[in-house]
Amino acid sequence: MTKKMFLIGISLLGLIYSCKESDSEIINQTISQLNSLKTIEYQSIVHCLQKNMNMDRTDSAICYFDFTSNDTLLKAKYQFIHRVGEQVFNGIQAFYSDNSEKRISYMVKPTMYDVNSSIFIINSIYTVRKLLPEMSKDTSILFTRLNDTIIGNQDSYLFSIVMKNKIIDYNEGCKITKSKKGLSYLLSISKKSFLPTQFEWIIPENNGYLRNSFSNFNISAQKADSVWSYDRFPKEYIRLSKKEFFESLRNKASVCIGQQAPAWILPMINGDSINLSKQKGKLVLLEFWFPYCSGCVQSIPHFNEIQKAFGKKGLKVFGIEFTQKDEPFLKTYIEKQKIEYPTLHLGKQVAKEYGVTVAPTIFLIDKSGKIVYSSLGLKNDDLISAINQHL
Repeated sequence: MTKKMFLIGISLLGLIYSCKESDSEIINQTISQLNSLKTIEYQSIVHCLQKNMNMDRTDSAICYFDFTSNDTLLKAKYQFIHRVGEQVFNGIQAFYSDNSEKRISYMVKPTMYDVNSSIFIINSIYTVRKLLPEMSKDTSILFTRLNDTIIGNQDSYLFSIVMKNKIIDYNEGCKITKSKKGLSYLLSISKKSFLPTQFEWIIPENNGYLRNSFSNFNISAQKADSVWSYDRFPKEYIRLSKKEFFESLRNKASVCIGQQAPAWILPMINGDSINLSKQKGKLVLLEFWFPYCSGCVQSIPHFNEIQKAFGKKGLKVFGIEFTQKDEPFLKTYIEKQKIEYPTLHLGKQVAKEYGVTVAPTIFLIDKSGKIVYSSLGLKNDDLISAINQHL
């Protein structure tokens, strides 16, 4: 009887040992598979649930990583295509596009936070590829194999990862740092490809989680060189540096209806200058625009008509171009587009002071110098009504 129990014990130990080896092999094979990647493209679905904060949000994107980059920030280039536009890091610069507002925001010298704070990089394939080798070797981090699961029709292994005194810190460049509270994560791995199918950060204090699910892998995807430059976007997209964009947003909050319009002096295309302060006693209409902006082009006939209809009644109409410095080009463009109202240029700083981030942006300034109407894009009937009200 004793001998039999001994043999059973040996068998159980062997079974436990083999299970641990199996779990270890799954992790090691995943690490090997991830390290072998030069590029990868996949569908990402990010679900953020924080019940205590009444947050329940889902975002999705097509994510592409190129791990052959020699950059000093991530050692990876990326492109995320989502419902609003794109987020791109080309190893040197980062830029974001907003298709609805036809705007590019770019960073010439991005920081680690700039390139590592996207919702689509947190808990991404990049994160698992970078940190799983370190986590697997850290004896203070506990891996526990849970019941197998199905993620997006993919049979998957499921692991709990408990960090008692450590967390994944994205502000410090996606690395493991010490923490008093520690955090827990869930990692799912495809049984077929040994690629992650889901990575989840459990957020107990908010009764929720941040979960990133992965599907539709393409490990041989390649991108054209043009992807890494924002020059490929239509000319009608406004280009703003990150600094210019956020300065404009801050100013937009203070420059609103009822506020005194910021003063300025700008040159006209014909060489004269206009001083806004000297326009007091007159109703002034400003249109911020730039070449090839489709909304601006469509507005030209309407502003020409407004100039004809209300110019003799005391309305002053000025177009302010705020992206170009090339005066000969602007003269040719204005003639080609048949812009009949006065055009001012070198308006970049003025646009910033008025909080302009899209075009056309329109302001109506009353005779006392206060803003009485503004709009993003031309709303012709509303604008004419405002003009009639304040003339």
